[in-house]
Amino acid sequence: AGFEISQTGEPSASTSLLKGFGEFGNAPPLATGYTGVHERFRQGHAEPVLIDEFQPLLVSFIQSARPTIKGVMKHAGETLVEFNIPSAARRGPGQDVQNVLFVEGLIEIALAVTRPVNSRFQPIDGKPFTSLDAVNFHGDCVGRAYAWVRPSQPERTTTACDVDVFDPTGNILLSLRGLEGPGRRASADTSSAIPELPIYFEEGWEKVRLTESTAPAPFNVGVCFLSPGEASRQLKRSIDNAVPGAELVFVAQGQQYERVSRSQYVIRPGDPTDLARLFQAVRADFGEIDTTLYLSPLERDTTAKDAIAIAAIIKTVAPIPGPRMKMVVAGRNSSPLPGAHFDALTGFQRSIQLALPQLNMLAIRFDAHPSGGFDSDEAINTLVTEMLHTRSGSVRYLGSTRLVPDIKQSTHFPGSNRAGAPIRHRGTYLVTGGLGGIGLLVARHLCQAFQAKCVLVSRSLPSAEQWRTLREMESLGGQVLHIQADVTSQEDMESAMVEAETQLGPIHGVFHAAGTVGAGTILHRGLDEFQNVLDAKVEGTLVLESLLQERPVDFVCLFSSSAAIVGDFG
Repeated sequence: AGFEISQTGEPSASTSLLKGFGEFGNAPPLATGYTGVHERFRQGHAEPVLIDEFQPLLVSFIQSARPTIKGVMKHAGETLVEFNIPSAARRGPGQDVQNVLFVEGLIEIALAVTRPVNSRFQPIDGKPFTSLDAVNFHGDCVGRAYAWVRPSQPERTTTACDVDVFDPTGNILLSLRGLEGPGRRASADTSSAIPELPIYFEEGWEKVRLTESTAPAPFNVGVCFLSPGEASRQLKRSIDNAVPGAELVFVAQGQQYERVSRSQYVIRPGDPTDLARLFQAVRADFGEIDTTLYLSPLERDTTAKDAIAIAAIIKTVAPIPGPRMKMVVAGRNSSPLPGAHFDALTGFQRSIQLALPQLNMLAIRFDAHPSGGFDSDEAINTLVTEMLHTRSGSVRYLGSTRLVPDIKQSTHFPGSNRAGAPIRHRGTYLVTGGLGGIGLLVARHLCQAFQAKCVLVSRSLPSAEQWRTLREMESLGGQVLHIQADVTSQEDMESAMVEAETQLGPIHGVFHAAGTVGAGTILHRGLDEFQNVLDAKVEGTLVLESLLQERPVDFVCLFSSSAAIVGDFG
């Protein structure tokens, strides 16, 4: 069928941008398959990109129809983008074809993610693109989609790109070939270059009401990790009311595996063998499991020890063949520490959605309202409603107020005013993970810019090359003291701080850069490796907090991964 893409001007004038023929038909599968594209980026250790770098570019839409970029990964000149198209951009007079806003949104996204760094992005004669060779329409608009953007001719010097948009099952919805934006070709003229500036962003919680779907998620057989008691009875009543005939199997924590009844088990928490036996038995009794609920954190005011148990369950259920499974994690808290533990699951959930697309994960946090306590019955009923009407993501309830994560560009620019910088000239600073890449960069900067006294803490002793690096830092005007200690050990870190204070004086600030890096997804890494990653970041932070109670420092700087914000494929 023929098509024309035009741009409406004022007054009531329009400019034709492209005419051609589009192919309309059933959605074909992606040639390399969704898992193939996913693996391509994962194996290449693709780098997550800050969403806020692109979202502000989607300014040509009314707010209700503006696409929302959920994740951006770049590797070897290619980009994989996950995005949502609002209902306003999907529902039109002809619902059997692509809505024009869907096409426009895709073009905007493709041009945004291929925009050269530090280049101005201004249309030529008001046109959003200068060339588009072909458009092929294959499927209906969907709410969640992926765009695979790559060079049209990698072997040639060209900025044109090809784009395939596909749904989570791997079916192509829309294809663009030879797309090129204005002002994109390389130029020797650098007068129009925009200086590279850091982008600061912050994450908060935004009030959003739950929209109940007319077609709730299927719930036929569920496995729920919750001990017998009033909470489990209320959950069973709530599910029976919402989904009559649904089967629910409860799992309590104990010292050994036990099948109490057809719908009641006891297992050792996080034990892979017990979990495998459990899910095999439930599938044999009831058939395919579509939902797993980890609700143990509702029974106590902490989620500190739940991360390993959750990881073990994910490693067990993700490889199970069959339809996409949903995993719901819910907890409650009435103080900051357990809330921080549960917030960490938000970042975990974002990566799970990318690394394991066959699993939908939903994390729900219930906070006691300042004016009242925690209503268990109300929380259970709310949980069931969320489970049936929210596919994945993170949700927080403050009493009856529903909140979802919201990332915005920050108006605060720390350190932009040198006079207000918290780092003292010749101050003493403790750097955990001191021999790692980030730790050494921080220490070098402190020595060079502030002639600081740096205490580098690491589990291992420096190699000969690292010793040379430390001596080189001292030649920049600073002092460097290395101390071998484990950041997760209270005894080690207390000893390290005493030694640092004895040799270099009071500690003025702490940079917590310790961490463990490994390759592979959660399915290919052992639980011990997962625990090691958590120990350095979580347990190490708690140890530092405890030891700094009696040491008034100017600041504590914590390092983490952008995966906590944008997710990660690994």
